[in-house]
Amino acid sequence: MVRDGCDLVILDCGLALNGPDAALIASQADATLLVSQRDRLRGPSVVHATELLEKANAAPVGLVLAS
Repeated sequence: MVRDGCDLVILDCGLALNGPDAALIASQADATLLVSQRDRLRGPSVVHATELLEKANAAPVGLVLAS
């Protein structure tokens, strides 16, 4: 397992809305960060991505804003 030989492993899963892969991978992680562009923060896509992650028991512990 990767975690056995590392202190920290970061996985970039791409867009949560493009399919179940991101939620599946996130459900195996110790923590999940949701990354969003600043101008899309109030849009339904961020809410939907959060809901998908919550359903996978991988609710985000934080949010990263990109410009």
